[in-house]
Amino acid sequence: MNRQALYRLCHTIRLWMIPSSVKRAKYIKEHRIFHEIGNGCTIMERKIPLYPNLISIGNNVHLASKVFLIPHDAIHLCLNGRGDCPKTRIIRFEKI
Repeated sequence: MNRQALYRLCHTIRLWMIPSSVKRAKYIKEHRIFHEIGNGCTIMERKIPLYPNLISIGNNVHLASKVFLIPHDAIHLCLNGRGDCPKTRIIRFEKI
């Protein structure tokens, strides 16, 4: 298991032990798990997503259970092989 996976696993286990969504958001903010998290947030989900350092959450955001933050997708695989520009490489990751 690589270091990033172990990091996510440890924080995910800790989040499962916190019953309050307000306290979970506070834990994520105090441990700087996400790039940024604003004030007055609640987080129901207990699983740390991939690449949490790419996620920024503003003030007064309430994430319900079963909301998954996906900081990347595979669209660049489709765009990289487009017929009109075969040498074009589109690989871009931004904060969400």
